[in-house]
Amino acid sequence: MKEKKIEKDKGGQERARGRSRGWVMALTGAVLAGAALIVYFYGYWTRKEVQSPQNIQEHYKRDLPELKKKAEGGNAADLQNYAIAQYATGDAAGAEQTYRKQIQADPQSALAHNNLANALRDQRKYQEAAQHYEKAMEISPAMLSAYVNLGSVYQYSLKDMVKAAEVYERGIKNNPNSADLYMLLAILKEQVGDKEDAAISYRKVLEINPAKEAAKAALERLGEKLDNKKDAEGKEDAGDKEDVTQAEEDAE
Repeated sequence: MKEKKIEKDKGGQERARGRSRGWVMALTGAVLAGAALIVYFYGYWTRKEVQSPQNIQEHYKRDLPELKKKAEGGNAADLQNYAIAQYATGDAAGAEQTYRKQIQADPQSALAHNNLANALRDQRKYQEAAQHYEKAMEISPAMLSAYVNLGSVYQYSLKDMVKAAEVYERGIKNNPNSADLYMLLAILKEQVGDKEDAAISYRKVLEINPAKEAAKAALERLGEKLDNKKDAEGKEDAGDKEDVTQAEEDAE
């Protein structure tokens, strides 16, 4: 009896040790899985960090000497790469000179004209910048960034709303499905007090991109103002009609 009891106890102990090993293995697996997730997300956030503007700028700073050396050969693509690095690191004047060399090497580069215009704009050389934005559009009529940039110069730097609207409208003609251009035109129209045309452009934005929350919010805001204006006009019309009716009754 004692031997059987001892054997029974041994069996229980073995089963207990087996369960214990199972829990240890499961726990180890969970820890390893957690570690794997940490490594994955660390890698994910590290990769995201590399894409930050600050890191991009540092990347260009490191590459500037090599890019400069390559650009000395006069190749248009090498000049463009060097100019982009100069502009990205805050050297607008240096980028201007390099983009001019690129245009000499490749006069029909719409991107070079647009980027030169950006460098000129940042130095407040607005009129010359406008000329190069126009040249970029002439070479590439559907170049969205040139319309956005030139319209912004007229709207915010030169305060010429008429020319800004003309640029946005020209851009829309060549990019009829651009929600961005309609949005910019709508903002301009609202800025100058043309609420009806602003609402039309905001609605067009939503036709192209129904998820554009800024356009929805703007329409709600304008809708209240427009409704108020219509109510005021309606009250004025009703008042005029009452005056006419009263005048007719007095005449009778």
